[in-house]
Amino acid sequence: MPNDCEVLVPMPSKTASFQKRGFNPALILANAITKEVARTQNRLIKVANLISLGREVQDQAALDGHERRSNLIGSMRAKEFSTANLVWLVDDIVTTGATLSEAARSLAAVGIGVGGFLTFAETLPKNRQKPNKAAV
Repeated sequence: MPNDCEVLVPMPSKTASFQKRGFNPALILANAITKEVARTQNRLIKVANLISLGREVQDQAALDGHERRSNLIGSMRAKEFSTANLVWLVDDIVTTGATLSEAARSLAAVGIGVGGFLTFAETLPKNRQKPNKAAV
């Protein structure tokens, strides 16, 4: 964990996704990170839900990179936060980086910089994945 990291900002879940799952994966991961850093480095890091979706967005699973970026433009709103002017973003999975880019844009609009991001998986958009051939 970088030493300049004092605040983790989890990516928001879409309303429908949250209702279906009952939790926000990025928030769970951010909380787990802070506990591990406190335990192993004796350092406190805050988790702050600074970003919300200002409007519903289309499901991104089948969208390519350009479509994902277009889908998310202007979709996030950030709260002002006086505790830190530099945060780190947390997301469970990154595909094209469109979500992280939109989050950084929304934070910059309220004067908060992004030092980096932490994600726990990477995947290609579904339209770029090779189909799995079932073994016969």
